[in-house]
Amino acid sequence: MVRLFLGSTIMQVVRGGEEPPVRFVVGTRFELGMSWLLPAVLKLEEERPTWQVETDFGSGPDILRRLERGEVDAVVTSAPIARSGWTGDYLHPEDYRFVAAPALLDGTPLQRTSDAAEHTLLDVDSSLPLARYLLDGGGETLRFGEIRTCGAGAAIHVLLKAGRGVAVMPHYMVADDLASGELVEVLPRLKLLSDSFRLLYRRDHPLAEPLSDFATYLRSIPVTHEG
Repeated sequence: MVRLFLGSTIMQVVRGGEEPPVRFVVGTRFELGMSWLLPAVLKLEEERPTWQVETDFGSGPDILRRLERGEVDAVVTSAPIARSGWTGDYLHPEDYRFVAAPALLDGTPLQRTSDAAEHTLLDVDSSLPLARYLLDGGGETLRFGEIRTCGAGAAIHVLLKAGRGVAVMPHYMVADDLASGELVEVLPRLKLLSDSFRLLYRRDHPLAEPLSDFATYLRSIPVTHEG
């Protein structure tokens, strides 16, 4: 057996015709990792026992910095990235909804864009990575009375359901809440931008071929959210 040490990655090559063990580290944000990526990894490792896929969670910018430094081998992201030496394999579309709790809107309606001044906008950080899918869509302008940063999509989700503000959220995270009526869409006539999840890695990575296979596998697993 030959063991290759490749930065954060170890790949053991077994001579004799067996499928060689493959090990790599994939980073993504916590909510997507726990609800979708980790279950997909467990299923993959059942089907391909020689594979070991480790996960690493963090904020979008933090995970990208880890990829730059070689601390992870790939990331699942919808962040807009342009690097000449990186490959971004398409995985799934990511759609967004502008949502709030019905009780919040009963007390403080948001029926016109001018009503936004009476509301708190929830987002991950001051760069407004989620709200940009609404604010960059063109057309009418929304100016909110306050912006509250929450650090993570899961925190926004909790605050939304508690009626502490309005937010743009990935559809997969709020689909069940919309179906149950726990959350409702706000100003549904406004057109939000869409995006896509991609598996991002260096084009010259020693495991580029297995990573491409991994992307193909992830495309077969629908994106869902639990919890």
